[in-house]
Amino acid sequence: MKEKSPLDLLAEQQDARLASPSYGSHPGAFNPWTATEVEAMQHASASGTSSADHANPVLAWHRAQRVLGMREAIERGDGVAVLDAVAECFLCDLQPPAWLALAFLSRWRSVKHASVGSWDEAFGQPWPKGTQLARKRLVQENAVRAWLAAVRRIRADPGRPITKALWQEIGTELGFSATTAEELARSHSSLLTLAEIKAQHNNDREKPLLDDGLRALDAAFHSSHGGKPAKS
Repeated sequence: MKEKSPLDLLAEQQDARLASPSYGSHPGAFNPWTATEVEAMQHASASGTSSADHANPVLAWHRAQRVLGMREAIERGDGVAVLDAVAECFLCDLQPPAWLALAFLSRWRSVKHASVGSWDEAFGQPWPKGTQLARKRLVQENAVRAWLAAVRRIRADPGRPITKALWQEIGTELGFSATTAEELARSHSSLLTLAEIKAQHNNDREKPLLDDGLRALDAAFHSSHGGKPAKS
């Protein structure tokens, strides 16, 4: 049997710590990885944390659900999904679960220990060869615009159905067809789907949190694009 190198032994020690029951253990604290959405709402209410705060328990819970939803792709070998999941954790002050930390470290070590020669080899190419980055960026920005336009209309009229008429109105405003407006809005990687926003808007307890967070998102997007946020 080949003798293990010092790097291999160090990696084993680090991985063993991550796999121990004590990793990520915070007795009595809110745990977004195991909590239910109701528990997240209760913790948010008790803490008085604004929904615009990245540490808000509800926001943390939604981020955690997104990360958990990536686990299957990560276990199939999707390195880009590893980076996306780690970023989700950073965005909400979440400690990555052990399985994600191990997946990241395995690929990170392959570069640092000179097993492969580039980060693309370790994690995969972020964009396929030939991707027009300027167009991709434009699509992503318009996706946020379309999503926010839909959210504003739902907040103004919670009883309004999400139909082609809605997308036609948004498309006219933004200069797209109804089909393109819908595709853009639904492709936006938001924390909440339009249906969830509709449901929370009709919940007296959740509505103030939702309004607070959406105002912050709207203001942040428009300030970064030289415009003014729309009135709620």
